[in-house]
Amino acid sequence: CLSRGLGDVYKRQFLFLAAEIGGVWRSRRWLVGATIASAATVLLAMNVVNPESLVVSLNVDHAGTTHQIDSEYLSQLSSDAIPALLSATSQLNPDLRSQLLRVGCAGPHLYAAGPAAYNQADADAAAARRKTC
Repeated sequence: CLSRGLGDVYKRQFLFLAAEIGGVWRSRRWLVGATIASAATVLLAMNVVNPESLVVSLNVDHAGTTHQIDSEYLSQLSSDAIPALLSATSQLNPDLRSQLLRVGCAGPHLYAAGPAAYNQADADAAAARRKTC
């Protein structure tokens, strides 16, 4: 899903370049602006989609059929993945559940940062740990 989205971005950039070379709107310089707008759109979409929670859900779905989970890989994900990781524990058998809890509960349970250093993902991860661990 994520690689498909990035492939679409590259295709769009290629189409922008082809249109520029082909002479579309020759009187204006629009390629740089269109590229920046496209990159900003992808960045905003990635913030909304939260790719790391998608990774967790795909791994949990896969673990449901294979009865194995790569907890070491999941432990390397950022704070964005922790709420999804801890909420997914109820979908797994007890052995896999304990592996996910060990990974998800490993970080801080409290989050106190000043306004300049505030990070919503870290705050959400700490709240999920307080609730579940």
